[in-house]
Amino acid sequence: MKRIKVVAALIRKGDKVFATARGYGAWKGSWEFPGGKVEEGESPEQALSREIREELNTEISVGKLCKTIEYDYPDFHLRMDCFWCSLISGPLDLKEAEASRWFMKEELDQVSWLPADRILVDHLKEEGYAIKNLVFDVGDVLLEYRWREMLEESGLSPKECDRVGRKMFSAPFWTEKFDRGIWNLDRTLEEYDRFMPEDSQYVHWFMDNAILMRGKNRSEIWDKIHQLKEKGYKIYLLSNYSEYLFQIHTQDMPFMEDLDGRVVSYEAKYVKPEAEIYAYLRDKYQLKLEESLFFDDRPENVKGAHACGMDAIHVRSRKMLDDLLAHLLF
Repeated sequence: MKRIKVVAALIRKGDKVFATARGYGAWKGSWEFPGGKVEEGESPEQALSREIREELNTEISVGKLCKTIEYDYPDFHLRMDCFWCSLISGPLDLKEAEASRWFMKEELDQVSWLPADRILVDHLKEEGYAIKNLVFDVGDVLLEYRWREMLEESGLSPKECDRVGRKMFSAPFWTEKFDRGIWNLDRTLEEYDRFMPEDSQYVHWFMDNAILMRGKNRSEIWDKIHQLKEKGYKIYLLSNYSEYLFQIHTQDMPFMEDLDGRVVSYEAKYVKPEAEIYAYLRDKYQLKLEESLFFDDRPENVKGAHACGMDAIHVRSRKMLDDLLAHLLF
């Protein structure tokens, strides 16, 4: 029997999931989750992004795998990888479908589904799919970092700023000791004096003037987080941070007032992407990770969240995050 591999997008917004009615062929009018065939040389995630662009004129962020459906149609065997997805931008134009709808769980039985999608619907009804918790990293997500510009203000050339900054942040003890809360600032500076003695004066200057690392206000992001909080979402932080820098960088930040909780590495003694820090968040606040959506600027931390059962989005730009939050609001 011929085998066909396809992908499907489970695009969520709060307690709703998006689906379309097929506009052609023998199954015309039946409902399905948008997607299509995986072409040669494509990963499932690449194929799904392409198919959604072609079908809906929309950009999505492809998250973790929800379920794989195997189904025998009369003429072929279907394998369908179904991914949790989030809208980034685009109008959701129906280029192939004849109708679309956002479904709450109790509404899923109101329409007729394609057979393979019916299996997925039964899974969604049993497991649920609502997003209730929004979890945010801090650096380059909620806050803008300007460490290169900051080091220039110490008197370094742009080239030297890049060299000093990269060496400082890549020091093994930055994450393992400083962010993990094992060493305080004084102990960390002692190690920098040994690790990069020719540049230690700039490290000391950097720490003394750490507030300058915080860049422009991301007020449009903070406003949307406040609106999402008012809409009923729970808001959490999950971030790698030393106590010294976290206190300086987050003081007087309006998003701190909207938090329902936080896990910061210096307090937890775990760092992303270790599985233990995601479990720490889950256990501390009794969260269901499958009801949570995590925003982080590092792909390894997104992968770590997926491995622990939490959907996550790799935030590549300030505008991307703003668009993602706007879609959750409306």
